[in-house]
Amino acid sequence: MHPDHDVFVKALEDRRNLEVVFCYDENDMFRVRLCAPVYYGPVGIEGDSLNYYHFLDLEEGREQEALILLADQIVIISHSEEHFELAGFSSFEQNQLN
Repeated sequence: MHPDHDVFVKALEDRRNLEVVFCYDENDMFRVRLCAPVYYGPVGIEGDSLNYYHFLDLEEGREQEALILLADQIVIISHSEEHFELAGFSSFEQNQLN
């Protein structure tokens, strides 16, 4: 688990977006994304027992897509003042949130 796991859980409870800083390549390049938390758990691939942080990437100007990260890829998870609406999520993601 990431040291900011409690921030992730609280954001799920409050339906609040997060700012996520993460390492996205082997050269330790970092990205910052505004995300909605979806859930923490496995990805559903047989033989992969690791838990991942699942987010919906809300980056403006891009199509919303899943962002799935291991704890060691994440630098910081911090609260945003913005709330997310369930209407913007697919049925799979809504099932994970309810």
